[in-house]
Amino acid sequence: MVEGGLLVFILALAGVGFSILRRPEAGPTAFWTWGCFALFGSGLCIFILAEFRWSLPVGHALATAYPVFLLAGALVYAERNWRRWLLPVALALGFFRGLLAIGGLSDLSHGIALVVEPTAALAGAAYVFSATRGSAASVWQRALAPALVLIAGMEAASALWMIGRGAMPAGLVGAWLIAVPLVLALASCSTSSEPTATFTGDDCDYDGPSEFDVNSTVTFTVTNESDTTDVGFSVLKFPEGTTAEEIFDEGIFNVLADFDNALIDFRSAPTVIGEEYDLTVTFTETGQHGINCFDLSAGGVDETEADYVAMFTVNG
Repeated sequence: MVEGGLLVFILALAGVGFSILRRPEAGPTAFWTWGCFALFGSGLCIFILAEFRWSLPVGHALATAYPVFLLAGALVYAERNWRRWLLPVALALGFFRGLLAIGGLSDLSHGIALVVEPTAALAGAAYVFSATRGSAASVWQRALAPALVLIAGMEAASALWMIGRGAMPAGLVGAWLIAVPLVLALASCSTSSEPTATFTGDDCDYDGPSEFDVNSTVTFTVTNESDTTDVGFSVLKFPEGTTAEEIFDEGIFNVLADFDNALIDFRSAPTVIGEEYDLTVTFTETGQHGINCFDLSAGGVDETEADYVAMFTVNG
């Protein structure tokens, strides 16, 4: 009774996942999240529910599906068409691996995993790299491809340990438990479409693209994390060649004194410490732009060393 109930639950969960991922609006994070569910289910079947006769085939199917989920998410991330047959083929291949293991051919089963699973993860890394190698990529986006390479290496190491020793060492299991949620968190950050600017008290900490397209509409999430509420934010267009150091030294009003139509949008002081605010702007001109974090607590708007700016470019 318990065995049948668990099997029905796992199959129902898989059905829900596939119904979600078949929707055209399914984004890369959906694939990567369900990949984590698949890997968790694999560990549950192989290590916790091992006494049930179906646990090995189902567990191996879900294990093989994990890197293919990563690949499918990478294809969507890179705006490529992902093949809907990828996941069914991965599940079928993994199920076959489980049957081989039951039949006493564990080395062959893990040999197939050694070829297929790292290859899928590396292919995902290649697609992500192709989509993030431009200068507009954020630090999270640039880190995603190396993270998938790490997963590929761990897939290979796991298969080799299973072939050579018949079990994974505790250290490798622990590495999986740490790496998988961290990679998912990194993937979620890398797909965030909203750039952020945080005033820390001595810097305007910007996380977002270094380039935007003209006529694009962008929402900046701004946060005051300093020790004063006398902080505001503004998005501006600057004369070509302006540097953040120049603005800090001379003050933003001096830099923009003879430059018309510089201000695009702003959030005036005061701002509640720790609360997020949205600045939604449409870039109608090309050229050098930036987001300004200004602190009025040091002496008002004329204070020169009160303006902190993160620069970016709008391209035509």
